[in-house]
Amino acid sequence: MNKSFLFILSLLIFVSNLFAQEQLSTFYRNNRNVSFDHSAFAKTTALTLPFFEDFTNYETFPNPLKWKDALVYINNSFPINPISRGVATFDGLNTFGVPYDSVNKYAAIYADSLTSQIIDLSNLNTTFVFLNEG
Repeated sequence: MNKSFLFILSLLIFVSNLFAQEQLSTFYRNNRNVSFDHSAFAKTTALTLPFFEDFTNYETFPNPLKWKDALVYINNSFPINPISRGVATFDGLNTFGVPYDSVNKYAAIYADSLTSQIIDLSNLNTTFVFLNEG
């Protein structure tokens, strides 16, 4: 009786010091986004069809010749079974790598977006344009 009591007591003491649960922590900053050059995205270049982007040539920010903004994170480490090497990750961080304000539930919260440059449709010989989801 005495040995079993001591065994159970020692188990309770040692088990109380163990933490086996996952803990979620806040992602405060992506340091790769800090070196962002806004002037590269100020230029506008009209794109022509067909327009294709697989994000294989750029890291961290999208190609400014094809995209107007840089609110997504370009990488090759987040995708699961990607079709090509690069992906645009909508990560909830602004261009400086800081999370959008989500503390005030009544505030308008900006989200990640990816806007293409203007697409020139003047040379298109048809009335209909088929936009394919990628």
